[in-house]
Amino acid sequence: LGGGPVGLAEGPARAAPGIPEKKIAALQKELAEAGAVSSSIRKRRAYKNVVRDGEDLLEDSP
Repeated sequence: LGGGPVGLAEGPARAAPGIPEKKIAALQKELAEAGAVSSSIRKRRAYKNVVRDGEDLLEDSP
């Protein structure tokens, strides 16, 4: 098992049926901004927020 990074933001994601492209793009932008945070604690919090936002988006989709 390789311990390498999981390719989360490697390319543009396609929206699942029922999820607007705008919301996917906003989530990708938020993910990119989270990676630019300097503090490791702030980065971890930012990534957790991105995950929560993504989970909310999936829950709200049909």
